Amino acid sequence: FLRGGPRDTLFYPQKTVRAAIVTCGGICPGLNSVIRELVMCLHYCYEAECVFGVRYGYEGFYGHDWMDLTPDLVGSWSLLGGTQLGTSRGGFDLPRIVDGIIAHNVNQVYILGGDGTHRGAHAIFEEVKKRKLKIAVVGIPKTIDNDIPLIDKSFGFDTAVQKAVDAIRSAHVEVKSCTNGIGLVLLMGRASGFIALEATLSSSEANACLIPEVQFKLPAFLAYMEKRIEGRGHAVVVVAEGAGLELMQDNNVEPSKDKSGNPILPEIGVFLKNAIKDHFKQKKVEINLKYIDPSYMIRSVPANAADNTYSLLLAHNAVHGAMAGFSGFTMGLVNTHYCYIPLDKVVTTRKVDPLGRQWQRVICRRGMGEAGMEGMRRGECTANLAARNVDALSPVHSPRLIPSIPASPIPLRHITLCHWRPKGSTLRVVTTLSRGI
Repeated sequence: FLRGGPRDTLFYPQKTVRAAIVTCGGICPGLNSVIRELVMCLHYCYEAECVFGVRYGYEGFYGHDWMDLTPDLVGSWSLLGGTQLGTSRGGFDLPRIVDGIIAHNVNQVYILGGDGTHRGAHAIFEEVKKRKLKIAVVGIPKTIDNDIPLIDKSFGFDTAVQKAVDAIRSAHVEVKSCTNGIGLVLLMGRASGFIALEATLSSSEANACLIPEVQFKLPAFLAYMEKRIEGRGHAVVVVAEGAGLELMQDNNVEPSKDKSGNPILPEIGVFLKNAIKDHFKQKKVEINLKYIDPSYMIRSVPANAADNTYSLLLAHNAVHGAMAGFSGFTMGLVNTHYCYIPLDKVVTTRKVDPLGRQWQRVICRRGMGEAGMEGMRRGECTANLAARNVDALSPVHSPRLIPSIPASPIPLRHITLCHWRPKGSTLRVVTTLSRGI
């Protein structure tokens, strides 16, 4: 992909930029940091005429008053959790959104959100191109689940994992302090279990990890819990919110959806809590079960130092790309390089690879093949790694883990980014012929 960074030639002359920033979907650590750095870069690097904050997601383009964002106003926003602009799900009305952009005479739009938000951003980009407007449409990936494809990670993920580890350690303290204690920690992860996986690896207290990508058998899981209680007297279970759907959902019934089009999931945490209690009651074993759901506490905290720095780099590179005249891209870190990725390449969901290194490390470390994981019996992890024929010294983020990236550099003729002639009046699309990273 095209590398991010400042360019020698600018499409937008300094002091002519009128930018709008919007946050959509759920909150996560680092949103305010990205907003702050967008404003700072636009003002101090390119002397933007004005920067607007669009309130409450996509519906804010036509349904709410816009904010004037200045360096003085946003100066301390990186210390705050959530988003000071507000957010919402749904509200996507393409004609009214573009009309609102035109009404405010905006020529750059920065959209922070996940895969659904990026689908909307791509639609806005296509509508702007259709109307032949000189408006740069730029995305910045935002997802606490770290499930956007191609990119190494999303901002706020490191902070979320750290807070999840704190919750796991709290559960461990609780269950070690009582007889037959079982801690059940529910973490975010609707379709991807990255937070649960990384938190399990980062802590030494979790004894089982359940994620959406790997099915588990309830009787085998309960038997594993029983064996653990008999042998050690305590257990800590980490479960992602999208795990175990096959145990609770009727495949013949279409699940209801929220305003963003995401399915409303049954509560796996409550389901497992009741199943564990019922199992030990039948066995006439008294247990102390502690159910902890820190989801909203995790996503509402401010970003840590690493995520603040990452947010800054994403924001600055996004501004550099827009100022050079690029549009229809999102800013992402790919194989440790900041790149401009076409919006239509990040509208799907990335998942944990059950045969990938990280999940195999969880299985090998915790011995969780006994917990009923499909195809993950103890002893299979080494065979699976050998079957993948992975060089032990290869990078963690290798092309093998991201199949859509070619294994060897080739001319990226399929990547298109919008660019305008510095002195022209018509929009033209150029094909990026730069080679892979």
